[in-house]
Amino acid sequence: MAGHYPRLRSTVQSGDEVTLILGVYSNWHAIQVSDRMVSLAGRQPVPYDTLANKTIVYFGRRGIVTIGYTGPAYIKGVPTDKWVAQTLSGLDLSTSGTAFGVRICRSFDIGQAIEHLRCEATKIVGKPGARLLEFHIIGSQWDRKHLRLRPVICKVTNKRTGGTTFEKLSVPRNWPIHRGYYFLLAGSGTDEARNHMRKQFQLSGGPQSPEHCIDVMIEAIRHISGRIPSIVGPDCMAVHIQGGSPKVSIYFKPQFEYKVRHNSNGPWNGPLAFSPYLISPNMVSQPSISTNNMFLSTPDVDVRFEGGPQLPIDQMPAMQSHQRRPAPPS
Repeated sequence: MAGHYPRLRSTVQSGDEVTLILGVYSNWHAIQVSDRMVSLAGRQPVPYDTLANKTIVYFGRRGIVTIGYTGPAYIKGVPTDKWVAQTLSGLDLSTSGTAFGVRICRSFDIGQAIEHLRCEATKIVGKPGARLLEFHIIGSQWDRKHLRLRPVICKVTNKRTGGTTFEKLSVPRNWPIHRGYYFLLAGSGTDEARNHMRKQFQLSGGPQSPEHCIDVMIEAIRHISGRIPSIVGPDCMAVHIQGGSPKVSIYFKPQFEYKVRHNSNGPWNGPLAFSPYLISPNMVSQPSISTNNMFLSTPDVDVRFEGGPQLPIDQMPAMQSHQRRPAPPS
């Protein structure tokens, strides 16, 4: 199988990117994996938030995409993932929790959502000398005109304009999807990560399954993290969008298990999991912490969360709470 289609290119300036996001599109499956660490940029980058969320799953009209970002972790004092969620939903997400039964203020198809994100980013962030920011978007949308699915693979970035204007860089619609797979990467160490993934796929005869893709992508992120641990973290969030269903699976994949101490039948440590932003027509689910795979059901969407082993309830209580984020560095 081939994986050599033209890449979306943009210029990169040293020190601007403090993360790594990998995307693979193959056989109508869209997969995005990102690390979870935010660092303070500088000559010697310092980890600031080791469990920052960089993922937004967006259910638009007739399509689903997952959105990741590289660049500044805060926009006007708001975490960048929250800014994206507020921009696309039109809701004030300053209060914690999950907004069930609240219709989002804007009902976009995927193309409209991406264009709105581009315009709002230009208004808020775009100015000469602004920090460079890139949104990494991958998924599928139903094409009503041709009655078929089509890939959505693009970046919204201000890197080529020096910060003043955001542009949309898209893969051509006529990309021959059945002839291979497509890589979409952003952040630090992308060339090495691409080569690492390509080598693994070549050795295995191409992507064998979505699970195989996720394993290869996580391995690539951890390979880069081992080289630049102050910039790219080893803990990962993976999103798999199955174009034919449509169904979304979201996985929290830490290098080492995170645990919480509780006192059910005596002190005991149990595994923790994390979830990203999820925006659907009737709900915005904010990043959460979960024990015993306790994730609230999501109305009108087919989503499966996985973040740790399921344990008997008498051994491990189930709970879900909002993930608090640190304030922007002063």
